[in-house]
Amino acid sequence: MQDGILHHSGKELPDTLEGMLIRYCDRIAYLNHDIDDAIRSGFIGANSLPEIVSSTLGQSHRERINTMVADIIDQSMGIPEIRMSKPVAEAMQVFREFMFREVYFHPSKVAEEERLEAMVEKFYDYYITHFACLPPEYQRKPHEDAVCDYIAGMTDSFALNAAAQIIP
Repeated sequence: MQDGILHHSGKELPDTLEGMLIRYCDRIAYLNHDIDDAIRSGFIGANSLPEIVSSTLGQSHRERINTMVADIIDQSMGIPEIRMSKPVAEAMQVFREFMFREVYFHPSKVAEEERLEAMVEKFYDYYITHFACLPPEYQRKPHEDAVCDYIAGMTDSFALNAAAQIIP
């Protein structure tokens, strides 16, 4: 378990089968979740994935996940390694590169991240100085922990409403 936690991302590869599986699962999950979010928000079009991704992995969230999971099972059966076939691994790599280029590091997303970071900092400053505004269950914790937990638990819509009320 520890190997999977330590090596689910980054350049250093896991040493255990469990760690290898967690690394794949993490990538499969975030890529598919994030592309769905980007499409749903209108940031990118539903048909904007590179052809190799759509033709190899599938058109939909369900198809892509099913293809990658089934491929890992087929390719790893009976061997002491967790792996994907070359075509699926290559399509997944193109998918990752596309997401980093077109979504994660797109200039408008970077600017949005900076605005959101500033909003979280303003929340923190506000709730540290207005601790009594937190729900009672949070007020039983140390101030810094309570404020961080409260902010971390905010949904997007709750955060936007709170920002409209407390951020000038």
